[in-house]
Amino acid sequence: IIESHVARNKEGLCDNYGFVLRDSVHIVSYSMGKLMTVDGKSVVEYHITYRFHSLYPAPRDRYQCVIKSITKMGLVGYLQGYDKPEDSPLILLVPHEFTKGDRTYTEKEIIDVEVMTSRIKYRTQQIQVVVKVV
Repeated sequence: IIESHVARNKEGLCDNYGFVLRDSVHIVSYSMGKLMTVDGKSVVEYHITYRFHSLYPAPRDRYQCVIKSITKMGLVGYLQGYDKPEDSPLILLVPHEFTKGDRTYTEKEIIDVEVMTSRIKYRTQQIQVVVKVV
């Protein structure tokens, strides 16, 4: 029960460790429950240690990107291996300055990209990443 509660509150969201991947939270240890009263309600408090897998893009990381759309700003894509852009933990943004200028791109095309910088907002479902084509 404790593991499912932690998984519901952490998996599929961003925190200070990056994007917590789905089905990756596992309880390592936990304390015996302590009965407490908070605002007139009885609750049980546990001290737990858990582990999880997360995705935190760093500069010079490389990914394969599926192009979702082509805009005036550049290319917008998501990680290869995901069926829909909404399911991908990363939204990959390629400004026109960082595309190969002599080449044209099409939607659904797969390209190799390298991370330049990323932006993580607490408890969001995706990390925004600025990348360049390699």
